[in-house]
Amino acid sequence: MYRKKSKTKTEDKKRFTIENNSFKKPIFVSIMLNRNTIKYIFPALLLFCCISSFSQNNALVLNGAYVVLNGGTTATPVYLVVNQANAAGITRSSGHIVSEGQYNFVQWNAGASNGSYVYPFGYSTTDYLPFTFNKTAGNSNVDVSTWSTNSQNMPHPAISNVAAVCCMKGNGDSITSAIDRFWDIRATATADLTFTYRSNENTTSIPTDPFKAQHWNGATWDAPVGPGNTGIAPAGPGVEGSVGPVINQTTFSPWVLTRGTAILPVELIRFSAVCNNSKVDVKWTTASESNNDFFTVERSPDAVNYLPIGMVNGAGNSSSVKNYSFTDTDPLSSASYYRLRQTDFNGLTEIFSPASLSSCTGSNGLNVVIGQNPSVEGGIWVSINGAENKNVRVAVTNMLGQDLYIKNLTGITGSYLLNANLQLAGGIYVVSASTNEQVFSKKVVVVR
Repeated sequence: MYRKKSKTKTEDKKRFTIENNSFKKPIFVSIMLNRNTIKYIFPALLLFCCISSFSQNNALVLNGAYVVLNGGTTATPVYLVVNQANAAGITRSSGHIVSEGQYNFVQWNAGASNGSYVYPFGYSTTDYLPFTFNKTAGNSNVDVSTWSTNSQNMPHPAISNVAAVCCMKGNGDSITSAIDRFWDIRATATADLTFTYRSNENTTSIPTDPFKAQHWNGATWDAPVGPGNTGIAPAGPGVEGSVGPVINQTTFSPWVLTRGTAILPVELIRFSAVCNNSKVDVKWTTASESNNDFFTVERSPDAVNYLPIGMVNGAGNSSSVKNYSFTDTDPLSSASYYRLRQTDFNGLTEIFSPASLSSCTGSNGLNVVIGQNPSVEGGIWVSINGAENKNVRVAVTNMLGQDLYIKNLTGITGSYLLNANLQLAGGIYVVSASTNEQVFSKKVVVVR
């Protein structure tokens, strides 16, 4: 339905809302140019005649207006239809279209006409976020919506022309990896894509890294594509970044922008390496997996140079907790570092934080493993074995040598696991566990 909002004394912008209230069918709002239409919506939205070489019907001209699409759902999406098979179907001098929901679409009936179709999306009245679909082949309508998310990229895209997004990578979902905005694109065509995002939506761990675009195919994330545009760090309203052109794309459904590497499909919640007599048991647990082919266990004497020592098949796709293990039957005689490399069916890989291990033949059988808790921001864990009748001091210090955490342990029998949620700020720390005879330490990098 059309709903005209009258201008109050406090409003200095024009706004036109297309809203879904209680409709049971998709809402198609076709902007048709004629005198009656202009009289009905003026001055909320200005519609003018196209340039003379094109039809006088079906053009949308934005001249300071903000067109708000609202209330689209899976069952009843909202469509603003541009019924002109030409890139001049929308022209803009200022203002924009506010989608901000997966099912609030702009449908451009492009047909077989090629050209650079610019969707003048925006956020509130502050940020202009154009999306360009430079169509080079195909005969298709092109439906596009876009919406901002929280730092965990929620809400994920629900069901589209493919299945809903099930999983993403990173601390607490994809905080470290993805721009906080999605695009749902539906078309049968070949096109070059250019995306725009608000700088404040770049909450990744390294916001000035190169960014590419990534497509969800209904089961997993395809490999990232695009030139790798430098990211724009958060700088407040009115500051935007872009990614593209991402050339010759032929698959369309939800897209997102990612930093550096792909949004890989494994959520790791535990990883440890523990002595078992003269062997080392490497164990890990995943909370979910998508498109996961296999794990590679790697070992290093210095935490720098790693070599593979074994491989364990992944679960493919899983939304339940899975436990894995690998036994190093010929461990190093000195301190060792173990880490996990995950590979998906597309050949993309992810390396998880390592765990350190003292020699399994060390003094009096004492063994200490130090690692990070990937499910807790700023958290660390220390596993201690063979410390009967010993006093063990666990400490966390910063790079200035200042103690941030100290815990003295006595009377330990069997295995002891200290899981400390320290809420450490981003930076480098040294975690140590020491007795009168031995000191075990590891540098831990906390990324916020």
